[in-house]
Amino acid sequence: MTISETVTCSVETHRNVSGPPERVWQALVESSQAALWFVAQARITAERSGAYELFWQPDAPEHNSTIGCRITAIAPCRYLAFTWRGPDELSAIMNDGDPPPPPTHVTITLTPTPRVPT
Repeated sequence: MTISETVTCSVETHRNVSGPPERVWQALVESSQAALWFVAQARITAERSGAYELFWQPDAPEHNSTIGCRITAIAPCRYLAFTWRGPDELSAIMNDGDPPPPPTHVTITLTPTPRVPT
């Protein structure tokens, strides 16, 4: 297989995040909250087709970022789907090419779980 060939696969993972769903949602869709939670800077427009741009190196926005990525589906406090760019070290297989490969698509579903007494 060459880099120009397209491979489609699905990966599913589950994570438990301690906190109210509304707070987790804010960290996913509010630029200021995303910057506090997991990225140096963010430009998020929480609507379908809105920007979902995360910057790990704000001084070099073309590197290690999701610049140009868009929200593809959104239901407040339920799910968020968006396109994703790979980091620089995976750029040759995730971002570059002639024609460029289709974007990676990420879907996050929030499912509240009952609190377990400690």
